[in-house]
Amino acid sequence: MDWPEGFAGHGAKYHASKILAHQATVAWMKENNPAFSLVTIHPTFVLGHSLIQKSAFDVGGINGLFWSTLQADKPQFPSIVVDVRDVADAHLKAATVPTKNQTTEFLLSGDKTSWDQVVSFIKSEFPEVTLNWTPPFEKASEVDTSRAEKVLGMKWRSTEEIFRSTISQQLDFLKQ
Repeated sequence: MDWPEGFAGHGAKYHASKILAHQATVAWMKENNPAFSLVTIHPTFVLGHSLIQKSAFDVGGINGLFWSTLQADKPQFPSIVVDVRDVADAHLKAATVPTKNQTTEFLLSGDKTSWDQVVSFIKSEFPEVTLNWTPPFEKASEVDTSRAEKVLGMKWRSTEEIFRSTISQQLDFLKQ
């Protein structure tokens, strides 16, 4: 398969590896019919306060991608994000939920938001952050998280809380 060059190609390979690993796991479960159930967690782009970041230059993962693209002309990923604390919460809840099926999947994503909303929030709450993003932005994506909400009882942190924790941490490190 031909992959796009640069960042787009890296992202496509990452997504493909996740999909192929999941498909292989589901196939293995069907073929082997083990005595245990499988619960898989599928978060969208995970943002939030990092427990491993030690300096402004340590920013990594989607937090790093988000921070670096604030200086770009446009966001580098869709506006489907979930708070890292919600992902941790879902893992804890999924470990104790009784499953009827052999394989249960949970899609995790915070409230629907658009980059227009995020830009407005950043400009009002963090005027010291220079944004070079130029509209128009992609339309906000829809993500069906109803299974996680119903089965795990998930309640998502607000978009503002997700971006506030991500940006505040980085700004605090930059002040040090």
